[in-house]
Amino acid sequence: MPGYGKTFHNQIYNYMHRLQKQYADSLQAHTAFITFAWGTQSLPMFYYKGKRSANRAADDFVIFQHMLEDFLADSAFFARYPYDVKLNLVCMSMGNQLLKRYMIKREKQGIDYVPVYDDVVFVGSDAADDSFEEGKGFHNLHLMADSVLILVNRKDGPLTMSQWLNLKTRMGLGGPRDLKTLPDNVRVVDITNTISWQDLPAMGHDYFLSNEELMQAIRDGISDDYD
Repeated sequence: MPGYGKTFHNQIYNYMHRLQKQYADSLQAHTAFITFAWGTQSLPMFYYKGKRSANRAADDFVIFQHMLEDFLADSAFFARYPYDVKLNLVCMSMGNQLLKRYMIKREKQGIDYVPVYDDVVFVGSDAADDSFEEGKGFHNLHLMADSVLILVNRKDGPLTMSQWLNLKTRMGLGGPRDLKTLPDNVRVVDITNTISWQDLPAMGHDYFLSNEELMQAIRDGISDDYD
């Protein structure tokens, strides 16, 4: 799930192309990549417009998630075919806000959570550091995923700017506020020393697609899930 700063056009013609090059080409034997291209502004000055766009896109994600849960619950299909599907969700930047808004709306509607994802990974999370606290969105995420991984990069320039604009620490910059209250299946890994300045283009934080050490770890994780 891409984040802020990638218009719909860029998500389709740039982001997906880089995903294919860095991941799909080497994992194509058993892995399919789906990009939830929600489209938003591409200029930093329209940050708050991007947040509103993420909120609206959460309504569209409801449809995607419902279709996904329906498929996994199709007993007739899986009576004929092996249940060998593993799902990993990677949220980039403001894509974390989108997922958070979805979780809040689901809770307000009283819809039960369904364990769908094997792993959820937050990269450059623009969500606030209190997002795992009660009523803040992610406190029930452990009911939808076997494991949650939060990657923290203290060099992330855009998150520093976002933190200044929101007057609240960003989770991708400093991690969750209270580590002691996190569910057991939520892990936080500081990758600051892994990321070089070359992985941090101006107003960008997609080291998910540029840092070879990080990319290899993610490839290995996907392969391990398959094996």
